[in-house]
Amino acid sequence: MPLFLTERDMRSLVGWDDMPEAVDIIERAYREKSAQEPAVVSALEKAGLFPDYRDPEATRQDVEREHASLVAITRKLGLVK
Repeated sequence: MPLFLTERDMRSLVGWDDMPEAVDIIERAYREKSAQEPAVVSALEKAGLFPDYRDPEATRQDVEREHASLVAITRKLGLVK
């Protein structure tokens, strides 16, 4: 899925250095409970989505890799300088 995000958007997508502990608690609850709940998985699949949990660091790396790829492509096509 291509993402066109600014650096600021990317930081807000995956968190920030001093994220409150509450965010970690919510992330852990999702990972350990909701992401494995059959009703949640079923609803996602019915919507054409596939559950794929990634921790914040893995998500950040994926977004950065996708961003770098899109920058290279748009520069090669002459769409950006």
